[in-house]
Amino acid sequence: MQFLCKNAIEQGRPGTFVSFVENGAKLRRNFARFNWDVRSLEKKGLVSILDLIQSPKRKGIEANFNFIMDQIELTESKGLVIDSLNAMMVSLLGNKAEARSFAGLTKKFLETTGCTALLIQELPWARTDFGLGFEEFLVDGVIALDTTIGSTRVRRQLFIPKMRGTNHSLDLFDYNIASEGITIAQLPLSNM
Repeated sequence: MQFLCKNAIEQGRPGTFVSFVENGAKLRRNFARFNWDVRSLEKKGLVSILDLIQSPKRKGIEANFNFIMDQIELTESKGLVIDSLNAMMVSLLGNKAEARSFAGLTKKFLETTGCTALLIQELPWARTDFGLGFEEFLVDGVIALDTTIGSTRVRRQLFIPKMRGTNHSLDLFDYNIASEGITIAQLPLSNM
């Protein structure tokens, strides 16, 4: 949501947040903790929240894509966030082969939207592989937010293992979540 709000406020670019994880009321309540004024941006038509947590199973895949596409066209969205890719695949599909095929279709669908799309992939603690093991190969970039337990505190770290078409840092950076959203430390973490 920080990505969508920043683009809406600073550039007037509308965006759509699609949730397969939390309902719209809970999302709005959680987003209210931040200094983004999501409700005001919704009223202005700059941010849309689509709650697809109750979406139907198999017969709903095409309907969900059509619904998302209709919303993108209606709002002229330039940014799209799907929370989360694995929740969407688990709720709609049965096995890994179907999931890989679906992920390929999702990529083609996203390319037709003309939006910058962020697909959130949830990972349990201590897991290092992404999702079902193929999602990272379908996207242009991967930004990993990691949480580790250090000797004296929990440490949040950000790194970018992949970003097609650009040079990028391979350093680890501390990050924090505060009222303004995610903030990233200026200096990379020292080698440990």
